[in-house]
This record gives sequence, structure tokens and C-alpha cells, in this order.
Amino acid sequence: RRMYEGTPALVSPEWERDVHAFFAENKITLGGKTLEQYFEQLRVAVAFQEREAEALAAYLGRFVKTR
Repeated sequence: RRMYEGTPALVSPEWERDVHAFFAENKITLGGKTLEQYFEQLRVAVAFQEREAEALAAYLGRFVKTR
């Protein structure tokens, strides 16, 4: 379980593809449902980042003082 519990933190489309490719190539017999839940958490995080990144950057940019 510990081996893959960090996968939801790999929040980028590229890393998400890499994670799925890794687990497809390296069959892990432990964790079945738990691994599926980590994949789901990763998918949600990547989708959220893709959807909100621009708006969040614009919002935070309002608080950055330029010289």
C-alpha cells in the first residue's frame, strides 16, 4: 500500500499517464480497490488543476506587487 499511496500527489496530466503506464506494466496484486481509489483521487486532482489553474493564477496575481 505504501508504494502507491503518494500517487494522488502527482498532479499533472503527464504524471497521471506515467502512473497508469507504470501500474499497467508492473502488475501489483495488492490493494485492488485502494489502488483504484488512488487513481480516482489523481484523476480528480488533475481535472481540478486543468480547470482552475488559469483562474487561480489570475486571482493570486492580483496580490503580487510589481516593481
